[in-house]
Amino acid sequence: MHAREFKEMSVEEAMKALSCSSEGLTNAEAQKRLETYGINEIPTKKKSMPLLFISKFYGPIPIMLWLIIIISYVLGHIVDFYVVLALLIFNAMSLLQRNTRQTHQ
Repeated sequence: MHAREFKEMSVEEAMKALSCSSEGLTNAEAQKRLETYGINEIPTKKKSMPLLFISKFYGPIPIMLWLIIIISYVLGHIVDFYVVLALLIFNAMSLLQRNTRQTHQ
């Protein structure tokens, strides 16, 4: 049934259509629905670690750092070039470490 159909029903009609009562489901009915439909959860997609690492180099701040890296190299500011490049890599590694820590909790 669609949500639109439930909006037009009374509470009693909706409960009858869903095979439930105002007291809730019985243990047997809950077990039956669990076996039929499975656990009520949204599956999460896991990204591979290399793709997650590469994705940390794209976005507003990393793009700005890439521009600084290019400008530093073109102007011959090699020390600035390496410092900002190190910051970009460190940022990606720290975000990657934070993501892996959150997924393992």
